[in-house]
Amino acid sequence: DAEPQAPRDVSPGYVGERITRYEPYGSDQIDRFIQVNIHWHLGAEHRMEDAYDRRPPEWASYVTVPDENNESQQVVPGLWCPTDGIDDAKLDESSFNFTYCKAAQVGPKSDGLQEDGDEGQLGITCPFLHICCITLQNDYVDAKNRTFLEQWQQPPAGSAVRYVGSTTGTSYDDEVCSPVEVNWHVDQRCCTLSAQAMDNLCKDMIDAGLEADVAPKGSRRPVDRRWVSD
Repeated sequence: DAEPQAPRDVSPGYVGERITRYEPYGSDQIDRFIQVNIHWHLGAEHRMEDAYDRRPPEWASYVTVPDENNESQQVVPGLWCPTDGIDDAKLDESSFNFTYCKAAQVGPKSDGLQEDGDEGQLGITCPFLHICCITLQNDYVDAKNRTFLEQWQQPPAGSAVRYVGSTTGTSYDDEVCSPVEVNWHVDQRCCTLSAQAMDNLCKDMIDAGLEADVAPKGSRRPVDRRWVSD
């Protein structure tokens, strides 16, 4: 039988039906992890009620973004953050042209920034996931979100869900399960990230030899409750 899968609904009170064999790693247990990857998805794979749970009408236009690994296929978009309280001018997709990030746009969408850590010989992977709305000006970016590439960005205590799941991606669904087990740390809040900071991150990634990850990945839909850890 398959082990618990990901992504899942991380809303308070949501409980899965799949038995978990062990507790997920806590923040004090992952100091020995090293960051091995950072990438982003076109929208959130996970779902959080009243946060990244939206699919406004404009989302359909992003289905036309080509998949970097297969240009005949299209990147599957995920869920978005609300944009309440953000001026329309800061969400105007024509206001900023990305130089380094591929298929990125300013606008009312969320981008899942995922940092992957690995424990070396044990081969345990622990992603930290942040869901961000990309806006135009720097005054809408938290300072902590400027250094995704240089250091871990753990979701703060009280705003994160830790659970045992799996790798994600569009090659898996409720019928085809991922065989790779993962400890997830998912921020339940939407963050804001300026387009300038996002593009600078992509530049840093290219300089570090991570050019393959400056284009968005597709999003696996949240799995059925029967595949979610208890």
